[in-house]
Amino acid sequence: MSTLSEGLKFYLDSPSEQKLQIIRSEMKARIPTIMGYATLMKQWLESQKLEDMPEYLMRGISNILEVSDELAEILEIMTGNSEAS
Repeated sequence: MSTLSEGLKFYLDSPSEQKLQIIRSEMKARIPTIMGYATLMKQWLESQKLEDMPEYLMRGISNILEVSDELAEILEIMTGNSEAS
């Protein structure tokens, strides 16, 4: 079991509002990492001019970026916090 899951188990009986703030904090720490790596991969692949690069690879990376952005938006809407990410 990871240290993260062990740490979060401490909050199982916490009020919903506190759980929501924990989820917000944990997601805000991870979404930029996903977006950053996906952006780097996309930029690198675009610069390679690979003739045999599968189109699904670029679509997949674009989907990761889109979904990451959607997750960040959902997080902001559902936590009632519109501060900049």
